[in-house]
Amino acid sequence: MGQPGAFEQGFYHGVEDSLRPITNVWDASENTQKCMGGIAGAKCGGDLGKLGFLTPDLTGFDQEAIDHSEGFAGFWHDVKSFFGSKETVADKLNEHVMKNMSPKEKDTFQAEEKQLEEYNRRWMSWATQANINPGPPPEMPNLPMHNTVKERVKEMERQITDQIRSEMSPQDRARLDSQMKKYAEDYAESMRIKNPMGTGEGFTRPPKPPALVQDYYERVKEAVDKVTR
Repeated sequence: MGQPGAFEQGFYHGVEDSLRPITNVWDASENTQKCMGGIAGAKCGGDLGKLGFLTPDLTGFDQEAIDHSEGFAGFWHDVKSFFGSKETVADKLNEHVMKNMSPKEKDTFQAEEKQLEEYNRRWMSWATQANINPGPPPEMPNLPMHNTVKERVKEMERQITDQIRSEMSPQDRARLDSQMKKYAEDYAESMRIKNPMGTGEGFTRPPKPPALVQDYYERVKEAVDKVTR
């Protein structure tokens, strides 16, 4: 496979976390506390994501997951997807990791959930008084089990991307890296305000993933579906 370059490490190993949304597992990092104000577990992307703008999925793990439900369950899945409430590939990995926790780990995780609920309640109370000097905001609780789950998910993502890329030829890997880099640049350009004076020249339609990038996304989706079924 060869030694990965800086671009590969950033886009395929999750090093550049600011370029992709946080997964739905609660994240106790500083980045989480900046997202959606200070509410723990809020999803966000990089700088654009924090401002409420769309950010591109550069990993394949934030796309909609394969669904195998039938009958009414399948119909309800389609309804939720239509309204934007979709289960992502990362969601499926999170669920898989959490299902495979030991009983002791699950108990610890649930105890931390209660701490998070209390933290979010206190933070919302603090935020409503922000204009009358309520003092410093509440501190995020220590969440070792939540962080462990997140690291396990990241490790699964790393293994899956390494496996997919190892099955590609060096030429295809180079082409994929080039197309992914161009896609990220074009996406960022589409989000740039062309005229800061606000005369109607705003954002343009985001580009679609190039063919090789889309093929990579499909491989990620299928690999995760195979692992989690």
